[in-house]
Amino acid sequence: MPTGPGTWPAYWLCGPNWPNNGEIDILEGVDGNNFNSMTLHTSKGCYMSPDESLFKGHFAKGPDGKDANDCYIAAQGQYDNQGCSIQTDNGYFGPQFNAAGGGVFAFEWKRDQFMKIWVFKRNEIPSDINQVEMMLAKMKYETILELIPKRFGPLII
Repeated sequence: MPTGPGTWPAYWLCGPNWPNNGEIDILEGVDGNNFNSMTLHTSKGCYMSPDESLFKGHFAKGPDGKDANDCYIAAQGQYDNQGCSIQTDNGYFGPQFNAAGGGVFAFEWKRDQFMKIWVFKRNEIPSDINQVEMMLAKMKYETILELIPKRFGPLII
């Protein structure tokens, strides 16, 4: 994973007519961040539940400490284009992630049902990761993000 001043590694999906069809950031970090940011960017009216027990990690904070759980790119109390943003604990991105041998980012999207993003450090990768259906069924405890994604249109990588 590239790290250091001026780097901004990211893997995201975005569609036409942004932000109306939404944007999903699966992997994103800046400079020497040691955490991954998973973010949704949309037009007005899309929110994530403020219940942090639904995922691992925590909401990013706006300039006054407000949880970034409003996906609207111009949400009041959040930074411009902050969106709904969940951050992993340290060690899931950047220099610490690299030093531990990297890992795996996984994304599951069942349109009109849910989106889920997982991040595994190298030593946390499930042994059955190549058996996708079995792995996904067992990994609920690893879910970082889950929501009803009705606001997202056709997207491209």
